[in-house]
Amino acid sequence: MNKDPMFQVRVPASTANLGSGFDSIGLAVNLYCTLTVAKADVWSFEFCGDAGIRDLPLEKNLIYKVIVSMAEKYGCKPIPHHIVVHTDIPLERGLGSSAAALIGGIEVANEIFSLGLTRDEKLANAIPFEGHIDNIGAALFGGLLIGTAFNDEFYYASFDFPTCDCLAIVPPYALSTEDSRKVLPENFSRAEAVKGSGIANVLVAALAKGDMELAGKMMMKDVWHEPYRAKLMPELKQLKAKAGDLHIYAALISGAGSTMFVFAKSGDGMRVLKEMECLFPHCKLLQLEVDTVGAVVIR
Repeated sequence: MNKDPMFQVRVPASTANLGSGFDSIGLAVNLYCTLTVAKADVWSFEFCGDAGIRDLPLEKNLIYKVIVSMAEKYGCKPIPHHIVVHTDIPLERGLGSSAAALIGGIEVANEIFSLGLTRDEKLANAIPFEGHIDNIGAALFGGLLIGTAFNDEFYYASFDFPTCDCLAIVPPYALSTEDSRKVLPENFSRAEAVKGSGIANVLVAALAKGDMELAGKMMMKDVWHEPYRAKLMPELKQLKAKAGDLHIYAALISGAGSTMFVFAKSGDGMRVLKEMECLFPHCKLLQLEVDTVGAVVIR
């Protein structure tokens, strides 16, 4: 078996929703899933890293399923490769681990099949797997991405995220997206929908203006998912209650949870991190930065 690497694919983690931007706002951050690809006699995957990743049979391996799906779609022969998967993105913690794997698989397929896909074409291939655009869009493009996908159409806008410090609180327990969605209501009243959309509209406007103080206020007023998911995350109530004392812009659920995200004033992140260490000694605390590059291929 030839395991001399041909290329690497690096894909960032992402936090999504940002409070009221449910299933439509994603932000890439500097945790990464890296795939090292080499030709081989049979398909094989080697998993390493400290994010709790485990060996999977091929039929359950998202990266492999994406590559095979792309081969079928574009009429290519799925020639076997050996792929080393190294990730520091915690699994099932709301930091876009599956989105990173999905985009990684598309980037690998684009390389080994010489497809020459544009970024929009890669995004179009990813949407049927994920269903919504937030995590996969941020992972692919980097930075802040706001978008929507429906009826085989997708629309998005991306721009710079306001200057601030980003912190993640990662509890020791996993929370699957499926379980996190089960607690959400099937319907909202018109009054609730008007309130929720208004909050989300102001959030987007504030982000576009670079007004992090206003954006943070709107992140904290979500009605779409956080009031329902809070019961799955006992730390969230404590964090939000301490938000004023911590002097932060916002405290919110990252994606579907269980990770919580905090936005603080630029240069204030280390102070906030040390204070949160006392509040959440059982959690892993991370000071992160926005990834502005997105998925890259390193030859």
